[in-house]
Amino acid sequence: MASIPVFSSSESGGGEPDNVGLQFLTTPVGAGTTMPIGTKYADYANCHNYICRLPTVTDNICWDNFNPVCTYTGRVEGMYTEFGHTWHMGFQGYTMSELPAIPRVCTETGWVTSGTGSITQEQQGRMFMNTYLDAFKQGWSYVMIYMGLNE
Repeated sequence: MASIPVFSSSESGGGEPDNVGLQFLTTPVGAGTTMPIGTKYADYANCHNYICRLPTVTDNICWDNFNPVCTYTGRVEGMYTEFGHTWHMGFQGYTMSELPAIPRVCTETGWVTSGTGSITQEQQGRMFMNTYLDAFKQGWSYVMIYMGLNE
């Protein structure tokens, strides 16, 4: 089974209430976590890079959401807030220089086409194309759309 990649659980680093080290794939020396050094959690960091965090479409929203060192809290929930400096309790994870090299996936992203805060299907199609291209350019291994067509 070693050939099957393991993704970290969603919101694992950012939302942890105590510092067990979920903001790391493997706990490093000097991390100060409650779990032992070398505890391996996953092969890939997993984020939910929702491109719909703002009420309207903005310039570079896809690029920002997939930028591993983007620190826009409230607008972006990605590598920095999950694996750099956690959003819930502020635990220190990877440094800004380490984050771009961490293997990463996005298991949820998207923007709905009906209801509150929706966009048109044409906007959604363009947004998804930008999402895939921007994520690829910034080194994401997998991106999965969660919020697709809602009619």
